[in-house]
Formats: sequence, structure tokens, C-alpha cells
Amino acid sequence: MFMSGQEVGCAAELHPTTKGDDGSIIVQGIPYHYGRADPTVISWIGITCNNDRRLTAVNLPHMGLTGTIPKEVGNLTSLVFLNISNNSLQGHLPAEVGLLHQLQYMNLQFNELSGEIPSSLSRCWELRQLSLNGNKFNGSILGTIGNLSKLEELYLGENDLQGRIPHEMSNLIGLTILSIPYNKLEGPIPVGILNISSLQMVTLRNNSLSGALPTDMRITKDSL
Repeated sequence: MFMSGQEVGCAAELHPTTKGDDGSIIVQGIPYHYGRADPTVISWIGITCNNDRRLTAVNLPHMGLTGTIPKEVGNLTSLVFLNISNNSLQGHLPAEVGLLHQLQYMNLQFNELSGEIPSSLSRCWELRQLSLNGNKFNGSILGTIGNLSKLEELYLGENDLQGRIPHEMSNLIGLTILSIPYNKLEGPIPVGILNISSLQMVTLRNNSLSGALPTDMRITKDSL
């Protein structure tokens, strides 16, 4: 099974219903016609289109998908919801995800994705939930993540992330859940993050964080 993308005409969409010789689902590139999906797309399992036949949701968790996420994912400019969690996808998260300016929900957890989290992700300004936990992402958490001002839930645990928690995370004033356990993060926890008024849960265990915690922080020490 594989995930691929091809640009035909104006853009490409994802088609989850083609069957391989072994009965597995093959995700292939499907053409738009003048920027709109073919009407048959609307009836595909896990695919939602709006009245203009523009793809707005891809919901394909636990589908046994393998291969890589194609760069053509950036063509899905009306996408609001993306859930391809609990599959076996590999390779890097393409920088083209930064073109998904309407995306509110991205769940890629429990795949085998690797490489650095692309800085272009900070241009998905409408994101409310970002779930990248349970992969093999490495490198540091970039300060540009602080540009996601509407983010409410952030899950980055069980990866290979290194370096410090960026102080720019303090800009995520609507954050309710911050979960980054089981990485290789070090250094102090930025005080501003712990004092975000909306924050309800923080999980940072099994890192190499250091430094004293502020006595007036909103989150209790036991919750970390």
C-alpha cells in the first residue's frame, strides 16, 4: 500500500478507495477540474467536500496506510480537518502543509514520520489541535510555533525532539493542553507557558528539563 500524489490540471486530491491486488487500499492522486473535485469524490469513505466540491476533510485513521505524505497535500487549500493517525506512514512531513491556511485539526499521531517538524507549519494559522505524537520527529521545537495563536491542544510526545522548549510558546494564550513527554528536551521550562490562563493540562515527563519551577505558577508540580 502506498500514498502518492500527482498534479493534474489545477491540483490533485486524495482517493482512498482504489484496491490493490491484495485487497489493500491505495491512496492515489485524483485530478480537479478547474479547481474542483470530481462529483464522485463526495461519496468516498473518509472524504468530505463542501458544496463547491472542494475537499474539506480527510479522515482515514487506522487504515493501514504506508508510504509517504505527498507534497501535493499543499493543494488541498480548503482542508479544515486532517486525520491520518494510527497508520504506518514514513518520511518527512512536507513543507507544503504550510499552504493549508484553513486547517483547524491535524492528527498524524502514531505513524513513523521522521525528520524535523517543518517551520512552514506555523503558517497554518487556524489550527486548534496539532497531534504529532508517537512518531520519529527530531530536531528542535521552533519558536515559530508561537505564531499558532488559535492553538488549543498540542501533542508532541514520544518523538526524538531535542533542545529547549521555546519561550514563544507563551504566545499560545488559548492553549488548554500541552503534551511533550518522552523526548530529549533540556533546559528550563519557560515561565510564561506555565502561567497561560487557559492551560488545564501539561505533560513534560521523561525529558531532561532542569531549573527551578516558579512558586506562583497556575499548574501544580504534580501535573508535570
